[in-house]
Amino acid sequence: MLQKLNQLSINVLLAALQEAKSLGHSCVATEHLLLGLVGDSTTMSGKLLNEAGANLSKLRVLVKVRKTVNNPMLPLPSWLQWLQAFQELPLSVNCKKTLDLALQEADGWREDKISPEHLLLALLTVPDSGAIEILKLNSIAPEEVRGTLIEALEERAGDERKEQHND
Repeated sequence: MLQKLNQLSINVLLAALQEAKSLGHSCVATEHLLLGLVGDSTTMSGKLLNEAGANLSKLRVLVKVRKTVNNPMLPLPSWLQWLQAFQELPLSVNCKKTLDLALQEADGWREDKISPEHLLLALLTVPDSGAIEILKLNSIAPEEVRGTLIEALEERAGDERKEQHND
């Protein structure tokens, strides 16, 4: 169901697919999702990752040289079946787990759609993922990025509440 993702999240997923394809990988894994997030510096997630020191070119090299773990591949979650039309590669177990967690993050923030911020929050909670490994290799602390993102989301939510109250 396409309506669970906002357009920015759709763009991130399609960018992750393109990254996996261009690197010649056999599946879309969390490290490709990370590249999709870093690649869009117009989102809060992309800006935050860039400020933390994530550089798309540098991360891409790390992903390219990293041996992608051949996790069992899983089909798309039912709410993402629409993506099948674009996807020629399966999702890794951790990537599917990340997408499921992103849906939970959106629900937890009482938001109707999954944003790139929900994708990043979820990505940062899968400890054995390739994305976490890539971040650590780049001297970026995932728990610090998550904490900073939560603070920014709380601040944004507070600002939105103030605006609604003033209207």
